[in-house]
Amino acid sequence: MWENTVITNAGIELLKNALSGGTITVTAIKSGAGKVDVSALKSQTAVSSIKQSGTVQGVTKTNETIKIGVLFSNAGLSAGYSMTQLGIYAKGSTGSEVLFAISQSTTGKEVPAESAMPSWSLVHNFYIKLNNDVTMTATVDPEGYVTFETMQTALNTHTGNKSNPHSVTKSQVGLGNVPNVATNDQTPTYSDTTTLVTLSSGEKISIAFAKIKLAITTLINHLANKSNPHGVTKSQVGLGNVENKSSATIRGELTKGNVTTALGYTPPTQDTNTWRGIQNNLTSDATDQSLSAAQGKALNTSLTRHTVNKTNPHGVTKSQIGLGNVENKSSATIRSEITDANVAAALGFTPANQTDMTNVQDAITQLNSDKAWKKIFDGKLSEEVTIPDQYIEIIIQITIVYTNGSDVTLPEIYINDLTTWWNKITSYRYNDNYNACVLMNYNYRTRKLKMNETWFVCNPSSNNISMIVYGRK
Repeated sequence: MWENTVITNAGIELLKNALSGGTITVTAIKSGAGKVDVSALKSQTAVSSIKQSGTVQGVTKTNETIKIGVLFSNAGLSAGYSMTQLGIYAKGSTGSEVLFAISQSTTGKEVPAESAMPSWSLVHNFYIKLNNDVTMTATVDPEGYVTFETMQTALNTHTGNKSNPHSVTKSQVGLGNVPNVATNDQTPTYSDTTTLVTLSSGEKISIAFAKIKLAITTLINHLANKSNPHGVTKSQVGLGNVENKSSATIRGELTKGNVTTALGYTPPTQDTNTWRGIQNNLTSDATDQSLSAAQGKALNTSLTRHTVNKTNPHGVTKSQIGLGNVENKSSATIRSEITDANVAAALGFTPANQTDMTNVQDAITQLNSDKAWKKIFDGKLSEEVTIPDQYIEIIIQITIVYTNGSDVTLPEIYINDLTTWWNKITSYRYNDNYNACVLMNYNYRTRKLKMNETWFVCNPSSNNISMIVYGRK
């Protein structure tokens, strides 16, 4: 991925001196998040937008090739970035430190913050081919030195260890009070209560279990009680007029008046012969019997006709069958007569109306709006910005206006922690005459964001650099 690697102009000068017997000493390894045109790499004197310093893993020479090993880790890195440049700093036997060689990636290498990916590291080797004998040395930090093989072995051993190699405790993860017991094996404790009370959301299990136990015990005893525990009366079930008498008792109370009323006539006195004649001649046309055969046939016809009559021949009323209070209304009519009061009484509460639902939806819409990004400043970089207290994260967008070139919008600066002081450096080089380098400063006590005046902005001036700040609650 480091497809563009060159020895800088300053590095070439060091090599020239080394060819005369001098020594080149590697002094530092630095990474950056900036880029320049490939044609400008050799003239670069420093890594663009420096983010980290790496450690030198050693310098070796094989024939005409010099290998310089470097290591980068994210230990102590609070925010991730895209690594686009790697630079080797060195000095000769005399003189000061210079940028010796630099590699630039087109795509960049994403470097995560330590909190996002602990123990991340990057090993990279620079290979420099020479035609003459050049001596190069390096100052190796013993604390940061590790071979790739050693690092890989240690990493594999660590990642393969599933027995809590860091000795994490349940208290450290916020579970100090959780017992090491399966869910089905837990044994909650509680104190009995003597008063039936409604369960409340958020109350302790020990209190809830006491309420539940009493409720279940009461229910079991209630279900086992067959002696009318609710004191139901015969009137409540629509039998208020029914006497507590057996059918035998009621039959014994039957009178002659009851019979004649039920029949609608007074039956003849007992005459065995007459009754037998009527019985034997009900279907005969003979007329010389106590009851004429014609009369008997007519009686039989009337009885048959009465039997098949299903149109209430006796004029039975709804009161007689115990439905005196029932109104002659269809179910559709009854449903249409239901009122708000009927519904509230049946539910035990008043349901929400359309206005209530509209208010809830408006509240949800407002909540979603509060979580959206909002523009809180749009002006010149030189202006001081105060971040309102309700915003917990911001995005800064900087645009540079060049007099004889296209406007350039720099990568956005994302800040998710407004509780500390911070400085952010952003820079851009258009050509040898037009470049900009800016240091943004934030004071968390005053929540003020401004350009640090100790840094410089050159051609164009700060008045030609605009800034837009977006905030989210």
